[in-house]
Amino acid sequence: MYIRLRDFRDENKIQQSELAEVIGVTQSTISRNEALGRELTKKQFERLCERYGEELVMKYVMHEGDKEEQEAPMSSLAEFIKGKNDANRILTDVLLKQQKTIEAQALLLAEMMDMLKRDLAEIKEKLK
Repeated sequence: MYIRLRDFRDENKIQQSELAEVIGVTQSTISRNEALGRELTKKQFERLCERYGEELVMKYVMHEGDKEEQEAPMSSLAEFIKGKNDANRILTDVLLKQQKTIEAQALLLAEMMDMLKRDLAEIKEKLK
């Protein structure tokens, strides 16, 4: 059974830890269920109704259409994350190219330093 747990908790001022204890799961499971819209088991639903009353709990039961509406933000989130991943890939490519450019410039500078050292040595020899 799908229940809008976050709304249920917020509107009834219930902590995740309290709700977790009532239905027999961990607080992190409640957090995950809220974030991902996971379904409660029949036993968990019964425990919720026993503790808070069936009438109150039923206000937060999601029907099929409600579930589809809730999934829309999740797909938007997935698209957002995909966009972020794409941006990260592009940024990584740019940074790798910059790193290669910097490495090439460092090699050129090292060669120039070697040339200057040789020139300086030659000048010292001529001055002797």
